Amino acid sequence: MFLFSSYHIYCVGLKEIPSGRWHCVECSLCSLCGATEPMGGEEITEELLAKRKGKQIDWVFEYKPGATGGKVYSHTLCIPCHRLWKKGQFCPECNICFGREKSGGRGNEVFSKVAEVEYANCWVCQRTHHAICVGDPNRFICLACQQKTQAKCVGLAGNVTTVTTEMTAHQNASFSANTSASTSFTYTRSGRRAGAVQTYA
Repeated sequence: MFLFSSYHIYCVGLKEIPSGRWHCVECSLCSLCGATEPMGGEEITEELLAKRKGKQIDWVFEYKPGATGGKVYSHTLCIPCHRLWKKGQFCPECNICFGREKSGGRGNEVFSKVAEVEYANCWVCQRTHHAICVGDPNRFICLACQQKTQAKCVGLAGNVTTVTTEMTAHQNASFSANTSASTSFTYTRSGRRAGAVQTYA
């Protein structure tokens, strides 16, 4: 949630108006773990600085495709969470990265009462989730696999209906083509026609 408030640049420690995205103190937090600073509680090391190749230590902004085709802001990540997010090492249910469950305010709220973080793997795709997020980790199929299974079932049901309809139509056409009808009439003694009987050969 962002405030969309306006500030004097000298009141927030800026020398000029930023050219890109800028978040105030209230909104400067990681959307995943809830950390309030870009390093997410980790120390700045020489190895990290070498990997960043001169890039400034700052928040990472993620974008998504907009309705008109352009990019629209999606969420803010701290550097450690962004590194794990790009590798897919996060729980699809709570979106908190593995190993950072108690690194920020949001993670502490979810895992504060858990002595040790446990994980569960989906029976179908083996993707890792937090056990606390899925309830029963011993018998667990993730939401993505459930939706795929449901879509397949709906598709198969549609195919069965189509095949049945086509077979019925084909049988009716074959019956009409292979049979010839003949009609015979019955008459009374006075010569009037009493009825008709239709037979198939």
